[in-house]
Amino acid sequence: MVLGVTASRVEGISVVLPALNEQGNVGRAVNRARAAATRLADHVEVIVVDDGSTDCTAEEARHAGARVVSHRRNRGYGAALRSGFAAATQPWIFQMDCDNQFDPEELGKLVALANEAQIIIGVRTQRADDWRRIWAGHMWNQLCRFAFGFIVRDIDCGFKLLDRAAIMGLNLGSDGAGISLELCVTARRAGFRIAEVEVQHRRRTTGSPTGLRSNVVARGLLELYRVRRRYGGRRADTFPGSTASMDAHPHR
Repeated sequence: MVLGVTASRVEGISVVLPALNEQGNVGRAVNRARAAATRLADHVEVIVVDDGSTDCTAEEARHAGARVVSHRRNRGYGAALRSGFAAATQPWIFQMDCDNQFDPEELGKLVALANEAQIIIGVRTQRADDWRRIWAGHMWNQLCRFAFGFIVRDIDCGFKLLDRAAIMGLNLGSDGAGISLELCVTARRAGFRIAEVEVQHRRRTTGSPTGLRSNVVARGLLELYRVRRRYGGRRADTFPGSTASMDAHPHR
C-alpha cells in the first residue's frame, strides 16, 4: 500500500542534532534545520547533544541559539540520540546528523507523511562518501537484513522524522550505531508504520567521520547481536504492519 501525501504542517518539531567534535558544522546545521522546521511547524526547538566533544561544539551550538545537552564523555551515537529524544518536548522529532551532508529543506518530504506513519526515514539516493564508508554501509544493511529480514532500504540514514510519543514507548537501549536498527526492529514489533523517502546526500566539507573506527564498528556488531538476542531472529516481514517491498516509496 502506497501512503498518501496528506500533511503539509505539524504542530511542533524538536530538532535533535547529535554532535561529536563538529565545531565547524554545528552552527550552520542549527540555523538551517531551524529555518526548515519553522516553515513546517507552529512550534520549533533545536537541541544539540554534545557527545563529549573536545572542541568548541557546545559553545558554537549555544551561539547559534540551540539548547545543548552535554555528555561529559563520549558515550556513542545511540546514547546521544536517546538523550536528545528524552530532552525533546514537541510532538515530532526531526533527527539529523550534524555534518551538513543532508539538506534540511527536504524535511518537507517527511512531514508530508506525518499523518500516515510514526517513523519516516530518509533513503540516501546516492551516498556522497568515500568507497570505504559506502562499502561498510552496504555490508551493515546486508547484515541487518540477514538477521531480521528486510526492514528498510537505508537502516542507518541520519535523516528521520519520528513521532515522539511512539518512540518514547520503545525502551531503546543501544548506545552506538545499533540504535537505528533497534529503533526500526522495535517499531515494527510494536506495529508502527515506517515510511521511506528518498533524500539527497552531500559530501562532508569539514570535520572527520567516526563511523569506521574499530571501537564504533565493534560496538555496532555487539548491539546487533543483543537486539537479535532480545527480539529473536524473527524476520521483519512477520512483524505487524511490515513489508518486504523494495520500492523507493514508503509502504505500510
